[in-house]
Amino acid sequence: MSMKDYEEKAKKIQEQAERLQASMLSIKKLTECAREGHKFDLDVECSNHASIDNIIVHCSRCGAFGDAEGVDLRMPENEEAFGDLSDKFVVDIEIEIPEEVEDEVVETEEVKTEYKEEQSSDGTYKVDVSSILGKKKEGDE
Repeated sequence: MSMKDYEEKAKKIQEQAERLQASMLSIKKLTECAREGHKFDLDVECSNHASIDNIIVHCSRCGAFGDAEGVDLRMPENEEAFGDLSDKFVVDIEIEIPEEVEDEVVETEEVKTEYKEEQSSDGTYKVDVSSILGKKKEGDE
């Protein structure tokens, strides 16, 4: 065998060892999830209020994932809490979606007040707000 043949064989063994190591690590993490439960991350894609286009769950511990497409949302089966909407699909419930209304700006009159401001030697300001609060300082009448 030539040196090149040995290098190719060593490369194949290295790749096989890496694949076996990845498999062993995955089995270890999957065993942890079987014992302690999965740590799922959830990704949900919606194009409207009545259905979910796609859901992907992914375990951040072991890497297992699952997905579902075209899930229609449904109200829980609980007449006490949801009345006539109990156990109905959201797509079958007639609702009116109001157009977005801009916040109304209400203009108010500017309130003019008198206040006195003094700077202390330490750089802080003292502000007399007694006129704003409708109180008079002692000695003022």
